[in-house]
Amino acid sequence: MKSFSLVPTSEGPRREFKITWGLRVGYGPSGRIYDLEETIRAAHRWTRERDARAEPFLSGMFTRGEVVFAGSETEVARDREPVAISTGEVLPHYAGVAKVGLGSGPCERTCASQESVE
Repeated sequence: MKSFSLVPTSEGPRREFKITWGLRVGYGPSGRIYDLEETIRAAHRWTRERDARAEPFLSGMFTRGEVVFAGSETEVARDREPVAISTGEVLPHYAGVAKVGLGSGPCERTCASQESVE
C-alpha cells in the first residue's frame, strides 16, 4: 500500500453547491434553448481556463431538469423552463476562498460566445 500525505490546505469542512442554469434565452421566434451538452462544454471550458490561471474552480456533475410553474392557457410554452443542474463539492483546497467568480449569467455569455467560434 502506498503512503500519502495531506496537503495542509486540503483539510476542512465539506462545502456542497448546487447551481441551476436556465437554458432558455428569449421567447418566440428569436428565442433559443441551449441543450445540456452545450452547458457542460461551457462549464468545462470555464473550469479548464480557471485551472490554467491557478484560480479556484468548481467541479461536479450536471443533470437536466425543468422548472414547472403555473401559466396561463394562452402561454402554454411558458409554464415549463428547461434547466441544467450542477452539483458537487467545493474542493477543500479552495474552500477558504470567498468567491469562485461565477458572476451573473456565465453560461449564457459562454454559450453565446461559443456559437461564434463553432
